[in-house]
Amino acid sequence: MADLYLAALRADLPSEAQALGKRAQAEIDEASQLLNDAVYNEKIVDALGTTDPKDFANAAFGALAALYPDRNLFEIDAVRKAQLTHDLGREVTSGQGAAYEISLALAQSTLDPRRFEAVIAEASRLFTSPSRLREIANEPGALPTLLRARNAIVESSMAFAATLTTAFTDEARLTRTINLYRELFECSGVPLFAWYLRVAGAKSAPLAKLFKEDSTALLAAVNRNPDLASIFVGADKNIRTAASHGFGYELVGNDVVFNTRSFEGTMTVEVVIDLLLALVESLLAAFWVLDNELTVAGIEGHVSLDNTAGTPILTVAEEFLRLLGASVASSGLTPAGWEFEVSDLAESSPHFYIEGLAGNPLEGINEITITCQHLVSGELRIPRNASAQFRDARNSSPMALVEANLILLSASTINGRSAVSAKHLRRSACVAALALLSNDDLEAIRVLRRCVALAHTVEAADVREFAESSISEWRSPESDRRKRLTETMMSWTELPAPTLPTVRTTTMTELQGHV
Repeated sequence: MADLYLAALRADLPSEAQALGKRAQAEIDEASQLLNDAVYNEKIVDALGTTDPKDFANAAFGALAALYPDRNLFEIDAVRKAQLTHDLGREVTSGQGAAYEISLALAQSTLDPRRFEAVIAEASRLFTSPSRLREIANEPGALPTLLRARNAIVESSMAFAATLTTAFTDEARLTRTINLYRELFECSGVPLFAWYLRVAGAKSAPLAKLFKEDSTALLAAVNRNPDLASIFVGADKNIRTAASHGFGYELVGNDVVFNTRSFEGTMTVEVVIDLLLALVESLLAAFWVLDNELTVAGIEGHVSLDNTAGTPILTVAEEFLRLLGASVASSGLTPAGWEFEVSDLAESSPHFYIEGLAGNPLEGINEITITCQHLVSGELRIPRNASAQFRDARNSSPMALVEANLILLSASTINGRSAVSAKHLRRSACVAALALLSNDDLEAIRVLRRCVALAHTVEAADVREFAESSISEWRSPESDRRKRLTETMMSWTELPAPTLPTVRTTTMTELQGHV
């Protein structure tokens, strides 16, 4: 690139110099990208390499923390979710942005990230009918088999990583590699082949029947369909068949010589490993798309309460909280759901952390409790619906946010009593009255009416009178009334903003209700 810049300086014509300069800049950009990729890969490898390979949750969240040290998991998820929604032209659900980042991190470190992204785009285009997907998901064994298949891919992948770093002989390492390939093919590949054959309309038999079909026959059906063949690259029937026969292959130098009834041939060790990695990549991408589409279609039961990706789900939740900055001292399962005791919080409110865990509640989890002993004594209970409404209102109008906050406060309880207070109503009514009388914000009328409705619960007759007078003043101005309202607003505007209290024990309830 230095030679190109020197040539540009010596060029006779400006146009020639400009062209040479552009070429030099392009080489710099390419070199810079290669350097960035190298740093990116190093961070992932460091994160994955410093963790017990059996603990996938630590490895996955550790990789995200290393790659995005200045972002919490909500931000990582939101940024990638928005990008995927734009790039794919499809709805992407909460949590899938972070899941994509984890899979992409694995792909970046050992696989082909560009192909991983391409497979996700190709597979997403197959899902055109949510109702049809729901029909398939409701078939006997459809979702439980998918759960087992997902766990198998991660367990096999981590076992492969351990194989590469363990001091086996070359022959033993090859045997373990080919056996892992068969496990991936049979335990993860076959269920996905069947699901995608049904989604693509290439097969009509029930999934329960397809799961029992010969795996090579299913692969043949996949390969006959151009849309599916490009998704499941790396699926090779010859390696799978050889793994099922103890003497179906042998290592000769750097070559793997196959000798089965259906295939006699040679592959280098590198090709065998490349096919294994390509299969992992294909399965990771296919699982991500299927998980997202099932969630979009409102289907539950494709994420296990007991474990995810081979790791206990409670462990995953702990790592999630740690990534967000919470120091988790202990965790446990109760009849109602999860409970965590934390010793420190990066964010001031436990509500922040519970909201993240409750974004996609698992079946059987109806409550999540966080206890922080250093906070003031008290028990706050927050219904998920009200919390979700408040969260969504943050991207809406100011008055919509004020009203959602009142709904959240009135629906929540502190030590068994409503969390909304007369001071909360006074401050909210004051803000709404200012918006109505100063800016003709019609949404403020709805807020004032909600204040009137809540006033009796906290014995705040002054709030009811103020709110009703504000609406009357907007409709038919009177100078004396306006003066009284102004005096009240001058007093109430000094009140603190109405927020949920930060107390020792916070529980989000009704997680299985409709949001």
